[in-house]
Amino acid sequence: MEETDEATGFLSQRFQFPVINCQLNLENDSDRPGGTKSAALSIITLVGISVSLVCLAIAIGIFVFAKQLKSAVTATHTQLCLSLFLAELLFITGVNRTENRVLCGMIAGFLHYLFLAAFIWMFLEGIQLHLMVRNIRKLRIPNFESNAKYMYPIGYGVPAIIVIISAAVHHDGYGSAK
Repeated sequence: MEETDEATGFLSQRFQFPVINCQLNLENDSDRPGGTKSAALSIITLVGISVSLVCLAIAIGIFVFAKQLKSAVTATHTQLCLSLFLAELLFITGVNRTENRVLCGMIAGFLHYLFLAAFIWMFLEGIQLHLMVRNIRKLRIPNFESNAKYMYPIGYGVPAIIVIISAAVHHDGYGSAK
């Protein structure tokens, strides 16, 4: 669906996904004063995601290699950081790969999956915090060993089911014709 903004006169293209809404402005900002909005945004994105990737890599390294930190909470933190790291790495490498519609659609699908996985891991962390607060005297998660076998299927399975259903219902929603 194409629309023209009455105030600026810029043409914009809107793509609507079942879960993701994004708007791509098809404007040439070189005729605007300054004309560096796109370049500045690209630099900020590149620097911000690069810093985030470094910090996430350090956090993953600490969680994996520090033996004294091994617990249910750090296992969940590790999976959250891993999901975010992979999503940001895929974004930074695939953001300009829109020439091929199939590749663009695959990148969009994997990004959808990885960011949903991050949200599910945050949800699981919230449940863990609730269980810890409820059991504040012992500062542990009750029956975690018996519940741990459900964390990974929920953390990675639920987002997979959502993306599969989303892709099956609206398969044209991933990728762009441009």
